[in-house]
Amino acid sequence: MPFVILLVTLFSVSVVHAAEEPVIGFVKTLKGEVSILSGQRQVVRKTRSRKINDILAYEENKGLETEDGTLVETRVSEPVNARDAYVNAALRRKDVIKTGPEASVGITFLDNTVITLGPETELEINEYLYKPRKGEAGLSGRMVQGTLQYISGSIAKIKPESVKIETPAGTIGVRGTRFVVKVDE
Repeated sequence: MPFVILLVTLFSVSVVHAAEEPVIGFVKTLKGEVSILSGQRQVVRKTRSRKINDILAYEENKGLETEDGTLVETRVSEPVNARDAYVNAALRRKDVIKTGPEASVGITFLDNTVITLGPETELEINEYLYKPRKGEAGLSGRMVQGTLQYISGSIAKIKPESVKIETPAGTIGVRGTRFVVKVDE
């Protein structure tokens, strides 16, 4: 019986470690209230709604709707864990960084890309790949609101076309070394 318990315990530990994403960067500067939301789970929400008439609204909803518009089923990813950020806090792929009013945070990625977020900003790190010896590199994020300053690291030098920041208005493709973007609600 003890052998079975040990085997189950070992299996549980390996599943937890396999699910954890590798570290891709660190918080380097911090002012004010900043949080990091980690881990994603799929959630299905069913709500009553009016009929969606155009394809753009349907795409934004990403759900399924009955013909008369009474029931909507929406599949979304939402964070599982929230923690306060601190200097040297590790960041992972799919983390969401949120700053409060009068807050800012400076992030340095493993390839020396630097991103600074201003007050009331939300940024999700969608993808991060940095394997320079194999020529593999990429960085993409989704900015919901706020301000962001970007300074290129090695990824933009190796594969500039693989760096993208999505905003509600469009996607920014990086071809230079630095930019600033502001997204209003």
